[in-house]
Amino acid sequence: MNLVGENLSYKLTEELQLRNISFNFEKGKLYTILGRTLSGKTTLLKTIAGLLMPDSGTIKFGGHILLSVLSGMMFPQLGQRVIPRPSSQRWE
Repeated sequence: MNLVGENLSYKLTEELQLRNISFNFEKGKLYTILGRTLSGKTTLLKTIAGLLMPDSGTIKFGGHILLSVLSGMMFPQLGQRVIPRPSSQRWE
């Protein structure tokens, strides 16, 4: 069973944190995500975990769609919720 991400993009501000990221993680293998500070490593992991909703892309596990931005679905069979994006509005 593979965990597959296709064309994931996430933009919090004017700068993209993820830009068309694709991957294919195979069961039983270890992977390392490398990158500079603020390059999107944590954002990618939060997206895979279902904590952030990307602007585009799809995540599949074992051939089943877990996330599809086109359909607006996010882990429907797991009943998880997405953490909303922080707004630029500040509360005092």
